[in-house]
Amino acid sequence: MKKAAKIEGVKEARILNFKDTQIFNTVELRMAIAEIIRELKPDIVITHWPNDQASDLKNTGQATIDACLLTYLGAVKTRYPPHMVRKIYTFEVPPTSVGFEPDIFIDISDVIDKKVEAAKCHESMIELFGMGKLEVWVSMVRGMNRYWGLRAGVMYAEPFKEVNVPFVGRRAIEFLPI
Repeated sequence: MKKAAKIEGVKEARILNFKDTQIFNTVELRMAIAEIIRELKPDIVITHWPNDQASDLKNTGQATIDACLLTYLGAVKTRYPPHMVRKIYTFEVPPTSVGFEPDIFIDISDVIDKKVEAAKCHESMIELFGMGKLEVWVSMVRGMNRYWGLRAGVMYAEPFKEVNVPFVGRRAIEFLPI
C-alpha cells in the first residue's frame, strides 16, 4: 500500500494494526479511525463502499462512516478535540462491491497510467482478481475506469457515492434536542 501511495503522490499512508481478514466494525476500530480523523481534520473522508462481499472492506467502510459520526461528539474522548467531517464518499472495489451506484465521477484520464502503476503494487489483488496474471489485473483496472468514463462522458473516470448521514456537514447542536 505504501509503495502504491508513493506512486500516486500521497504524502502519508498509515496502516492501522488490524490483521488482514480479521477486520470487524468494533469500537476499537471506530475509535482508531476517529482518532486519525480528529488529528488530520479533513473536510472530506473517502472510504470503502460498505455493501461489499469482502468482509474487511465492508467492515472498514462502515466503521469509517461510523467514526465520522463519532468525531464531532464532545463526549467521545481522544487525544484530539472534536472535528466535523463535511462530506463522506465511498468507492467500489470490483468485483466484490454490491449495488454500487455512484453519483459523482472524477475524470482520471490524465492519470490513468499512474493509477495502473500503483495498482500493480497490490500483489495479493493480482493473485486473487487477476488470476496471478498482471495483464489480467491491469485490464480489469483500466476496464472498470473506462466503463465509468463512458457513464461520465470522459475516457476514464473514478466513481464515488456520497453518503448522506445525519449531522455530517451540519452543526450537530442545531439538531440535538435539549
